[in-house]
Amino acid sequence: MRLPIILSLVLLLVVGLASTPANAQKRTDISPLNEDVNIPAAMMSLDRSLHGEIPCNRQFPEPSGNGGLSIDTAVLSIPDTIAEVGESINIPINMESGQSFVSFQFRLAFDPDVLFFDSLSLAGTLSEPWSGWVIFAYDTAAGMVRLAALGLDPISGDGVLAYLAFRVVPTASVGDVSVIDLDQVLFNEGSPPAKAVDGSLTVYSPVETPVLVSPSDGAPDVSRPVALDWDDVSGAVMYEVQVDDDALFGSPEIDDSTTSSDYTTSGLSDTTQYYWRVRACNGSSWSGWSIEWSFTTECPEPSIPDAPSASSTTPCVDSTYTISWNQVSGATAYWLYENEDSIYQGPDTSVDMTRSSGTYIYYVKAGNACGWSANSAEESVTMMELPLQPDTLYCAYDTVKTGEPYVITWDAISGASSYELYENGSSIYVGGDTADTITHSEHGDYLYALKACNECGCSDTSRSLLVTVEPSTAVDDIDSPELPDTYALRQNYPNPFNPETRIEFTLPRSSFVTIAIYNIVGERVRILVSERLSPGPKAVTWYGRDDGDNEISSGIYFYKMTAGEFTESKKMLFLK
Repeated sequence: MRLPIILSLVLLLVVGLASTPANAQKRTDISPLNEDVNIPAAMMSLDRSLHGEIPCNRQFPEPSGNGGLSIDTAVLSIPDTIAEVGESINIPINMESGQSFVSFQFRLAFDPDVLFFDSLSLAGTLSEPWSGWVIFAYDTAAGMVRLAALGLDPISGDGVLAYLAFRVVPTASVGDVSVIDLDQVLFNEGSPPAKAVDGSLTVYSPVETPVLVSPSDGAPDVSRPVALDWDDVSGAVMYEVQVDDDALFGSPEIDDSTTSSDYTTSGLSDTTQYYWRVRACNGSSWSGWSIEWSFTTECPEPSIPDAPSASSTTPCVDSTYTISWNQVSGATAYWLYENEDSIYQGPDTSVDMTRSSGTYIYYVKAGNACGWSANSAEESVTMMELPLQPDTLYCAYDTVKTGEPYVITWDAISGASSYELYENGSSIYVGGDTADTITHSEHGDYLYALKACNECGCSDTSRSLLVTVEPSTAVDDIDSPELPDTYALRQNYPNPFNPETRIEFTLPRSSFVTIAIYNIVGERVRILVSERLSPGPKAVTWYGRDDGDNEISSGIYFYKMTAGEFTESKKMLFLK
């Protein structure tokens, strides 16, 4: 059962030996990976491919399929990598195979002025020693090694077949490149078919670790955005910057790259302790991380709010108005002042107010855990009261005739924007003037009262003013070539009379004349004349009716004329 395997091993060794020069040395120092030898690390997001720019971190990519080859083809590949002068490094031989095999062999060629082949390791590979596999290595010439392997358990799939332990020779120079040529690959004496992908190693110079400059370690009250600065690193072409509120940088808030030795942060919070560190890249490798420094962002006081705004600057007494102000970035509370007294402290940006009479001055300031802003500009609110009650109405005459205009006047009231005039309980005028002209065609008593008004309402009514409107009696002028030189009252004619009588009188000059009718007991019955008349002889007719336009009773009546200082009375008789 084991005979085919043993025969294959013998054949493999014979082939290997047959192709080995006489001076070749058999290498049997196969060992697991030494802990002092660099283990391949996962490439970081800032690394770049070696096929172009040299990356800042060596990378050994995982096998990712056989590149479109048939699943019957097995692929062996060596990745590109980097190392320092004198450094030992383990380079994986990656395998991608869709078929199983129990033996393989291949040859490695490299630049001996750059690399020295040290050993192999199967630990952690598909062909670990405990899986029944052994590998033989032969130095066939300087810079060339042949390997042969045989196992009891078949291998298939993708993974690392073995690790090659190389050392960069001490005489190598930075920038030297050695191609690691992989050829003469054979699986199972030729099945499955094989394909080889060469790799390379580039000698690089380690880059120094950056030295942080500012903000200094433990710096307090650092304003945002934070300007980070560190010393230039010779040969560095890129820096990686990390900032986090966790000293372990478990999930950095900033993980970014820059080509300069400074960086300006964004998105950091107020009043927070942050840690930061930097590492440098020289185009070949990353330096170690710098020492972590910390800083605490400042806690700025909020800016000054705008002046508060009142929903009305002249609200009515005991009505509700609103004082509001703008929201300030970074503020968590506001203080509202009224006439120098604090009346509100809290997060809201408006307050409803109800006040009595007076003027109120408002200003506001914004605050947070770090302090308070300066006071805002002021807003003034003056409470509007109802106007005072008007005192007195005025009219030049207590009694006027129908059709005769008269004017009701009043004094201006402080705080009033309009007035409302009432006549016998009904509103007859609303406006801002302090007078109203009135004319009545019907006689009677007219009672006037006034209210003063503004936006808040109207005052109580003033004291009343009575104006009597009497029926108008026409006064006739009597033609005369000369003006009379005295006042005179003539006897009425006819007398006795029914239904009318005529009364004549003379005026030497323009005068205000009153002629009134009285009954036998002295009660006034009618006013015939009550107006200013021009000089000359005059006449007026009485139709035997009183001021209420009622027919009088039969009897004796008296008529009296008053004009300036002149007064005279006469008697007449009305008969039915």
